[in-house]
Amino acid sequence: MPKTFTQSVLFAAPPEAVYALYAEQKLHAETTGSAATIKAKAGAPFTAWDGYIKGTTLHAEQGRMIVQTWRAEDWPGEAPDSIFVLLFLPEGEGTRLLATHANVPDDQVEDLKKGWTEYYWKPWKAWIKKNAAKKRA
Repeated sequence: MPKTFTQSVLFAAPPEAVYALYAEQKLHAETTGSAATIKAKAGAPFTAWDGYIKGTTLHAEQGRMIVQTWRAEDWPGEAPDSIFVLLFLPEGEGTRLLATHANVPDDQVEDLKKGWTEYYWKPWKAWIKKNAAKKRA
C-alpha cells in the first residue's frame, strides 16, 4: 500500500532563494552534485540525480509552491508515479519548507525520508550558509 510522508525544514533564507535551489537547473545540480534538467513550468519534464529521478512539473508558483509527478528509476514498473509537493512558507527571516511525498511504494519510504534530508536539505543549508558568508564578506 503506497504511503505519504511530510517533512518540515527551516532554512535561513527567503522563500524565493530556497525555491531557486530546487527550481533552477544550475542551482539544483550545484547543490546536489549531480546532473538535473528542470524548469519550473507546468507540463515540463524534469530529471535529477543523473536521470535516476524523473517526472513532470504539474504546477509551479514562483517562490511559493512546486507540484510534480515523481519516480525513481528502480521503482517497480507497476508502481504508479508519486506526487511531490514543495511549499515554501515565510517564517521569520527564513523559510519553512513543507515537503509532502505521496503515493510512495512502502519499501521506499524510509530511504526517501533519509534521502531528502541527506541529499537535499543538508546540502541546501550548507549552500545557504556558505553564500550568506560570501555576501557578508
